[in-house]
This record gives sequence, structure tokens and C-alpha cells, in this order.
Amino acid sequence: MNNDNRYFRLLKRWVDRLITLQCPPTMERFFRGGFMCPACAKIHGRSGDAVLPLMYVAKATGDRKYIESAKELFDWSEFNIVRADDSYVNDSNNDWRGITVFSVISLAETLSLFGDLLDSKTREKWMDRLGRSAECLYHLIDTLNPNVNYPISTAAALAICAKLLDCRKYSEKAHRMMHEMLSFINDDGLIFGEGNPSLLETEKGCQGIDIGYNVEESLVAMALYSLNTGDQDVRQAVIRCLYAHLPFFVPDGGWNNSWGSRNAKWSYWGSRTSDGCQLCYGLFDDVDPVFGEVAYRNFLMYEKCTDDSLLLGGPMFADEGEPACVHHTFCHSKGLALMLAMGHCPEGGLGLELDDETVTRTYQRGNLVMVAAKDWKASISTVDYPYCQGSNSGGGCMTFLWNRGFGPILAATMVRYSLHEPANMQIPKVYPFECDSMRIVLSDGSNEEISNINDGLATLEHEEKDGVTRVRVSGNMADLDGERTSATFALEYDICSEGVTIRACCAEDSTLKLPVVSRNGLFNADANSITVIGDDSCDLIVESDAESSIDVLGPGKSRTAFNPVGGFIYMPVEYHLKANEIVEVRISVRKK
Repeated sequence: MNNDNRYFRLLKRWVDRLITLQCPPTMERFFRGGFMCPACAKIHGRSGDAVLPLMYVAKATGDRKYIESAKELFDWSEFNIVRADDSYVNDSNNDWRGITVFSVISLAETLSLFGDLLDSKTREKWMDRLGRSAECLYHLIDTLNPNVNYPISTAAALAICAKLLDCRKYSEKAHRMMHEMLSFINDDGLIFGEGNPSLLETEKGCQGIDIGYNVEESLVAMALYSLNTGDQDVRQAVIRCLYAHLPFFVPDGGWNNSWGSRNAKWSYWGSRTSDGCQLCYGLFDDVDPVFGEVAYRNFLMYEKCTDDSLLLGGPMFADEGEPACVHHTFCHSKGLALMLAMGHCPEGGLGLELDDETVTRTYQRGNLVMVAAKDWKASISTVDYPYCQGSNSGGGCMTFLWNRGFGPILAATMVRYSLHEPANMQIPKVYPFECDSMRIVLSDGSNEEISNINDGLATLEHEEKDGVTRVRVSGNMADLDGERTSATFALEYDICSEGVTIRACCAEDSTLKLPVVSRNGLFNADANSITVIGDDSCDLIVESDAESSIDVLGPGKSRTAFNPVGGFIYMPVEYHLKANEIVEVRISVRKK
């Protein structure tokens, strides 16, 4: 077992910190053994998944304190989270039982890999729980109407349990389910079904696709299934999907899920409560070293987002003084531990084609345009998939803009931040919450939610000429329910290796809001340009002949707004749009 690597060092940091948050044996059974969350002031129901990383570190170090911690954690789950039908609930006050599948996977992998570290009484108790909950899951999955990651994960869970429990009916059902789920891979190689009903296609033909859940949950389960069963059809499907999801990987290690159906849980490194892409890209690093490089770079983003030895929900949580939710840490520690336990430790240093490619791709029946232009990456969306009210920014929003020297520039958030999954999301300390998506809003006294990003009927077209990708969007301003007004709008984007130009127009007086990612809100300005001071090698230049508006706090310092979706801090920049007049904004970078 090779533990002289960065993965293990971060994993151990995380696990050691979780132990400091574990309620001691002197507390009542409702609490003892659980991890208290600094952000949510509660014990999350899925904390029990951390038995796997705890046992991995126990085996790696020979220190029995990790075994004792795992035993206390198991007992906390048994008393507080397991129900009479042998299912697990999401939380003590959340009756979603589909979550049983992840507890079963974690426990089954723990017993398979580290069961020899347990005393016979404990191992028997854990095996009994696994047998009961696996049998419950076998029947339970047929009664649910879940997002696609649940049946895919159930197939993986049953396949793992079939070997450990020597149960043929589990392997038969796992095979049947997984092969049925292969039909949820669309022609682009993307998994769809992250929405309810999972087979829903919108009027435009858009599907419930979420990059975070795909690379951190569904593809993880498909990978585990293929490795446990040797099923070559599933293995080839996994490989195809791994390649297909690469365009959404950002060279700095993040994932562009700004437009995804479940973007409410987008964290720049992935998704808040899933296990990490290391369990698909990392486990398949022997197929193509590109996969290992993705796993490694994403891991480096974990390192950057770790503060006080806990994984934060995004790159700028610490700057804002927002605490870490332990959910991120115990889920992703499980992913790292399992990758290492299965003998994979991807090393970085490989250049990727996506680092400096120039290509335009379309998805979602042409309603999502992804543009790569050397050092620039951008996505523009008119996707109309409704996961929940106020979640997704469509209507021609440039949901993501990134530059190699500056980093993320635009990053769409929820239109209206709300706890769609109260147990799995946190309330930031700042109030009120703002929408930090780039957008046009009516400025005639109407509710600010009258905006282009609410228009599900907006249309998009694009063309490529002389190294420039031009994207045109037209539609009507709409409210949060998608009800269109008579006010039309138009957006035009030019994206090339030199930068990005945005042209905006609305039939009524309105405002172009351009929340620019800025850790510190520092800027310089003159009559026609704003220089946003960057962290690293470049500053951002935002130019326009129109007058800009910045909420200045002092010389060279702007008000900033934090958003937990993505995990960024923004500097709000605004331009007034007179009715039917076009405002042009040019975005470029300048090396320091």
C-alpha cells in the first residue's frame, strides 16, 4: 500500500479533521459517533459513508483509532438513520430512502477491502446490516421514481453485494438494471435523466443532464460495476462517456456545470454530495493517461479548496468566511480512499488537447454551445429543462467564461437561490442572496426577475468564420415562472483567441448585469474601461463605449457578492440599455 503520495496526505488530513468533529462517547446515542457539521450545525445522515475512508486510513497507518471511529460512526447511523424496513433515510428529518444505495456501496466495499481489520463480533454485525439493507434495496428501487444516478448506483451496489454475499439474484438484477440504464446515454455520450421524470424531454428536446452528477456519481457507479463484474459492454460505455464529458472539464481542474439540470449543487470541483470523478477517471487511468490527468487536476482543485482540513464548497468560500459543510469532505474522502485501495494513483504532468484547442461544440439539440478558443472557454445556454423553479439560467445566458490566465470570469448561479435540498445545501451568511448570472433585467420598476434568463422559448444560432464563433440569441423577457412579456431582447457573442465581445439589446429600458468573478473586488476604472485586478498572472479588461456602473465602497474597491453555487465571489458591473439600442462590451486580459 503506497501512502507516500499527495492523495493520501490530503485524505488523511480530511479524515483526521472529521474525527475532531465526531461526537464523543459521553454524549447521548442521538449524537455520539456522528460528525457535527460546522456549516449546518447538525449531523448529516450520510456521515456513515465515511466508514470506508476511516478504515482505509486505519489499514494504511496501523492506528486503531480510525477503526474505533468507524465503529462509533456505524453505530450512530444504525441508531439514527436506519429504519425498521432496513432502509437508510437521507437525514433524521428527511424520509428519502433512495440514499440506501450509497450506504450499501460504502459498507460493502469497506467489508470487502478492510473487513479483516474488524473483530469477529463487529464484522458479523456489519455483515448482518449489509445483508438486510441490500435485500431492502433490491425491492426498494422498484418503488421509487428517482433521478438516473440511483438505478445506476443500485446496479453497482447489487453487483458488489452479489459477490460478497454470494447471492445470484443480486447479480442477475444488477446486470438487467445496468444494461437498461445504458439507454440513458444519449447520442453525444452524455448521461441524461437527472430530473423527474427521468425520461422527460422538453419542447425543445432538452434533457436532464448534469455534469456534476454524471462524473461524480453515475459514471462512478458504472465504473465500479464494470470492474466488479468484468462486463465489457458496460466498460466500453464508460470509456465512451469519459471521453464525451471531457469538453466540460476546465483545464484548471474544475467542471463547467453552470448550465446543468442540478446546478443548484454545483461546486467548481464537482457536485456537493457526490463522491468525486477520481472513481471513474482515476480508475480508468490505465485505459488512457488523459483520464488520469483529469483525476489529478481535479484533485489539485480539492487541495486549493481545502481550508481548516475540510473541503469547501468552492474556491472562494474561505475568502468570504463561509464554513465548510462536512458533506463535501466525507463523500470525497470515500472516493479518494476507494481509488487508492483499488491500486490507482494517477500522476499529473500530462498536457491535454483541451488545454489549447479551438473548437465549437453543441449539445441539447443545439441549445447549448460550448466554445474553446485557445486560452478561452465559454458556454451559452438556451436549455429549457426545468429541474426546479429558479434553478437554471437559460435564455441565452453566457453561463461560463474562463481564461487561462485569469480563471473563471462569468459563472452562472441559480436565478433565485433556495434550499431545494435543505439537508444537502447550506445557507450563506450573507443576506440577501443575489443572482450572479450574466443577464438583462428590466429597469422600469418591475421585479428584477423579469429577465432574459427566464425565457425558455429563446432561440439560439451560431456560426464560425475567420477564427471567431458568433452566437446569436433572441427571445422575450420573462418572469421566474417563464411567463413572457412583450419586451424582446437580443444577445450576440463573439468568441475568439483574443477575447469575448458581448452585444446586448432590449426593446425596453433595461440593465445588462455582468457579475465578474473577483476574489477581492479590486479594480481600476476610466471613462471606457474597467480593469479587474486578478489573483495570478493576468488582470481582466472590461471595455465599453456605454457608461458602466459599479457599487464602489472606496478608492479602487467594489462591493462584492458571494454565491454558494459554484463557490465564487463576484464584482457586480452594470450597463444601462436604452430601449432598442445596442450596448457592446469587450472582455480581454492583460498580463501583469
